[in-house]
Amino acid sequence: MNELDEIKIKSKKNHLWPIFLIIAVLFLIFFSQYPNNLKNFFSNASVEKQIELQQEQPKIALEEIQEPEATNPNPAEETQSTKNNEADTDPEEAIKEDPSREEDEKKEEVPRPDLVIGLIADAHTGQKHGFDHLNSVLWSLKKYSAPDFVVDLGDLIESRNDGFISKKKAEADYKKARSMILSYYPVYHVIGNHELLSMSKDNVNALTGRKNYYAVTVKNGYRLIVLDANYTDKEEHIDAKHEDDFIYTGTLSDRQLSLLESELKRNEKNLIFIHHPFWNLTNKNDVSRIFKKYKDKIVLVANGHKHPLEIQAIDFGGVKNYNLPSTFHQKAYAVARINGLAVEVSNK
Repeated sequence: MNELDEIKIKSKKNHLWPIFLIIAVLFLIFFSQYPNNLKNFFSNASVEKQIELQQEQPKIALEEIQEPEATNPNPAEETQSTKNNEADTDPEEAIKEDPSREEDEKKEEVPRPDLVIGLIADAHTGQKHGFDHLNSVLWSLKKYSAPDFVVDLGDLIESRNDGFISKKKAEADYKKARSMILSYYPVYHVIGNHELLSMSKDNVNALTGRKNYYAVTVKNGYRLIVLDANYTDKEEHIDAKHEDDFIYTGTLSDRQLSLLESELKRNEKNLIFIHHPFWNLTNKNDVSRIFKKYKDKIVLVANGHKHPLEIQAIDFGGVKNYNLPSTFHQKAYAVARINGLAVEVSNK
């Protein structure tokens, strides 16, 4: 190669160098403006891949916008939907599935008995705390039982406070105790032996407005029969401070035996109340004979006097006789719930 040829070659190289420089500058300018193209260029990504990525990008953005809208805005509804596998829930079915709601509805659906009676025996008011105990029992009766009326089974007053109290004091105690009961419910009284330690039966009758024994029809046709065992075997009308032992044992007079049988014969639903227990009377056999004859018509028999710790259901004359604890001594009372000829007596 001669010198002339070398000069020509060098001349051509000198002419090409600016062209390469311009191409390099254009390359750098292009890829500086479009960095993704540079990335795709060096990763050898195909044109189809770039198009696919461009098509997927709007979908992702759309899903990100729609996702919050698909979330349930009400947490309570979301929980219910989860429990029911996202199925629609019938409100009535939801109530049925709640056991506590069913229990409440059952309680509300229980009908009130035909008759509810509050039974108070041997309150012995007039002595220390006597009126307080009676008031507590009456408050409890109202709060928990709401009876139709109350039956006082006798010995409403004590009549003894360091000796026999005066007739005037006995009447005042009886009036106060009776007024306390009446402030809550109507009341039917039975005469006990303690009333007669300071008062006569006539005194008690004047305070109650009724005889010492009587019969009256009450709610739903039930016949209430109240008897008085404060008699001797000669049917003497025992009055204040009578020393005869019959006042503690008790005897039912012949007139009352006739009244009892007559009432049971005529009426189908009978409630019998007395202070002394029938099964302890001096003439208990006469009473037993009447009870056995009409036992299917006797719904309830209850007495006080004996102060048992709890209610005693004593079978006498084929009938359950409920011997009740004392309001004063045991701080107790009873409730009789009656439906038809069925009775439930509970101790409180």
